[in-house]
Amino acid sequence: MIGKYVLDKKIGRGGFGTVFRAIERRGTLPPRLLAVKIYSTDRTDRTIAKEAEVAERVHHPNILELGTVQQFCDSSGQTFRFVTMRLFPTDLSVLLDRGNAPQVQRLSILMQTASALQALHEHGYAHGDLKPANVLVTQAQDGTDSVIAQLCDFGSVYTAGDQDPDADGHTLAFSAPEVVTNKADLIGLPVDVFAFGCMYVETVCEQPLFYEKDPLLHLAQVQRVAGGAQFHASILADREYFTSTGALCFAAQRRVAHCVPWHSLTNLSKASIAFVEGCCRMNPRDRFTILDVRAYLSAEHAKALRAGAAATAAAPGAAAAAPGAAAAAPGAAAAAPDAAAAAPGAAAAATCAASCTAASAQTGQNGKRRRNKKQKRGKK
Repeated sequence: MIGKYVLDKKIGRGGFGTVFRAIERRGTLPPRLLAVKIYSTDRTDRTIAKEAEVAERVHHPNILELGTVQQFCDSSGQTFRFVTMRLFPTDLSVLLDRGNAPQVQRLSILMQTASALQALHEHGYAHGDLKPANVLVTQAQDGTDSVIAQLCDFGSVYTAGDQDPDADGHTLAFSAPEVVTNKADLIGLPVDVFAFGCMYVETVCEQPLFYEKDPLLHLAQVQRVAGGAQFHASILADREYFTSTGALCFAAQRRVAHCVPWHSLTNLSKASIAFVEGCCRMNPRDRFTILDVRAYLSAEHAKALRAGAAATAAAPGAAAAAPGAAAAAPGAAAAAPDAAAAAPGAAAAATCAASCTAASAQTGQNGKRRRNKKQKRGKK
């Protein structure tokens, strides 16, 4: 028990602390369920202050709100700091493990996450550790299948020009090359776009884009997506990072050189492949912006809605429901031009969204593959 909070069950653990489901005792008022995050004792004041700063400055419906940082002493006299937050039943990682989420729902979660990232970027923050486990999900209380997603865990945030980003605050499978090589002058908002490209593949296909535990092999895998020419210029030539003549990295490159193209192992369309490659380019200055990401997702979501409406209309006994579903589809399609107008650089991508029918058909099989590959992925 921490003051008026009764810890009920541990529901998550990360590099910055442990999250518990808790019951708040409120005197004469009914008790309330919430989440309590107890920071690890090795977290610095700066790390905790960064998360509190984001919570105070950035207010967005898809960003998790935090309470005031508090502290308590245990029976041994050791002091801990904690913060309260809304309790969510699950996160995107768990949802993908279950393997039963409709494709439209997955795209909705991605759209909400991109919206949260845009709010962060407009305030000059990069999240720094974007991954499915940091996207909380709950069912909307509107009687539909809609979900609400909120981005959480801001202990790794940094601003453009931050000369001392937290090297331990990222997850390798979602890390951009400049983060892996700790190039502070290149680390900025594009690291989130790189991670988003990785998360897009994992969300839509239920299999990780990158899964190597060794940084060298991770970079070699990135080459398969970003292209070899930039790989040598921006990464392999950096002898300071590789602590040798670079032979290890060239060996890692040869290890994946014979592999089939990365997208042949997925069910992505050509438009989706181009989108992922645009997010995961080696040079951060060449990547899509978060506005480009939102434009593409809006178009793809509209495409999925139309496909769902068509499937409903074609299903036996669904003739009565079809007109209502078909009426909803044009309204969703109208969102795509608006999104494309908001991000001119993504207009081409927004006009050719991915087909989601094939992805939905492979949900169960890919979910099993994802659970197997998660064991190989580098965790922070």
